[in-house]
Amino acid sequence: MAVFKPFKLEKEDGSGTAESDSFCIYREETEGCIQTGVVGCASIDEYGEKKIRKHENTRADKVEAITLEYDKQGFIREPIFLTYYKRDNCLTNLISRYAETHPCDFSKSDKRGVKHTYWIVKDEKTIEDIKECLSSIDVLYIADGHHRCASVYNVGMLRRERDSEFTGEEEFNYMLSAVFPHDELLLMEFNRGIRDLNGHSPQSLIRSIENEGFSVTAMGNHIVKPKEKHEIIMTVEGQWYSIKSKEEIEESDAVKSLDATILQDRILEPVFGIHDPRTDKRLEFFGGIHSTEELVSRLNDEIKIGFILYPVSIEDMFRVADNDQVMPPKSTWFEPKMGTDLFIRKI
Repeated sequence: MAVFKPFKLEKEDGSGTAESDSFCIYREETEGCIQTGVVGCASIDEYGEKKIRKHENTRADKVEAITLEYDKQGFIREPIFLTYYKRDNCLTNLISRYAETHPCDFSKSDKRGVKHTYWIVKDEKTIEDIKECLSSIDVLYIADGHHRCASVYNVGMLRRERDSEFTGEEEFNYMLSAVFPHDELLLMEFNRGIRDLNGHSPQSLIRSIENEGFSVTAMGNHIVKPKEKHEIIMTVEGQWYSIKSKEEIEESDAVKSLDATILQDRILEPVFGIHDPRTDKRLEFFGGIHSTEELVSRLNDEIKIGFILYPVSIEDMFRVADNDQVMPPKSTWFEPKMGTDLFIRKI
């Protein structure tokens, strides 16, 4: 990256907790995942130039609301969750050595059982070494925080309009970000539940899905999860089924080859009449570590049918972002989430 700089940690009252600009080494530990990265500031210009790439659409009304909030409050309270394709161990080795040889400045587990630990990097040599490692990264990708990222960018643009003599070094030119290597991230499934069968019986539902070019295999009455990409699991009235396309999947198209796209375009829309997954109130999404269990607990109550998807790969996410495309709504769920109020920065 051309620009990734240290920052001054702030308290809620606006007073700094560090005497000078610093990087923070930030580690999150949860079931099945330990990820360690660097918290600093990315340039809003690199977001505008698509050197910081997105894979999701944003809602204009939500971005506008967050933009107004940030502009009024003057603080961002949670880093944008960024990742990069790790080609070497420059950064990971550097921050691991630092964490092993220095006491942490903060360590606490949250209500979800995620342990958050960080080290404030104060010495100039390590700060410059981190900058050098980060400078070799060509592209960053938004893992989580698309709306916040767009909003911080908008605040910067608004303030530039108000101050025609801005230098580019003002705090509003940068966004608080946490950068992690791709191979440490945990991507979870994002499942779907539907509140009705759209007039179908389980038998007619299966026939309708088969008519859309799928094979449907009964798997019994126990919880089943997909074993690989392009296997979709369906559960209805206590029975579980494996669904696979009979047609060859067009892997050359980064979006069309996603299981979320296949489910939406070839099952949810033609069979259930769900044309817009963003607004259809019959559709509910279940993401995260316990998403399947949560979905199952709701079956035969509000939810009548569930679809379990194989988790999206980080490579698929990169491919979509590199092609300047966007995934269907609720395609990716990263675990764990960023901690709120651990890092506060002025805008």
